[in-house]
Amino acid sequence: MTSVSNLAMECRSRRARGSPHGTSRTHRPPLRAGSLRPTRGISFGWATNLISLLVLLAWIPLRELPGLGTILNVVIVGFAADVTAIVVPAPQGLLTQTACFALDLVALAFFDALCLGAQFGAGPRDGIMTGLVRLSRLPIAVVRTGIEVTVARAGRLLGGTVGVGTVLVALCLGPLVGFFLPRVGVRLPDAATPPARRPSRGQR
Repeated sequence: MTSVSNLAMECRSRRARGSPHGTSRTHRPPLRAGSLRPTRGISFGWATNLISLLVLLAWIPLRELPGLGTILNVVIVGFAADVTAIVVPAPQGLLTQTACFALDLVALAFFDALCLGAQFGAGPRDGIMTGLVRLSRLPIAVVRTGIEVTVARAGRLLGGTVGVGTVLVALCLGPLVGFFLPRVGVRLPDAATPPARRPSRGQR
């Protein structure tokens, strides 16, 4: 995932913590990467960075190649998420929480697609998606949904909280990324295609 998308994920986690329908603010629900916090005493950001490094190992059988964006994702995302957790307050009231969640979900998908479309290298988790899409030839929506559902189940096994927001993210993020990516992707020139030559004066 991208740095901006992970910030949205952390904001969503903070809203869940402030929700009267969720857990109390003193017990932060271990969502996704944050599931390591209660058992290992590390922050959401550090957990995100460590999991990113582990996920990169899955790139090897998929034959995915890292880029500058991959490195920046691993280095910056966790730190930015921890800072956001301090700066962004949890919204109060069900209506505000619902609006913020809906905005965050769309922003998460949009900025995820935007960073993928920049062609500077996928984030660790996005690399799993692009590798599986390339090998299986299945749509992005199908592959990403499968990944999100698997991650949600793994988080639950680690003691994480699975709520309505978790289910909505697992089911909606893939289709949203699949919708945005073709619209924001940068088209790179084909290296195998030589540039068009301008006709000489005699051929004009």
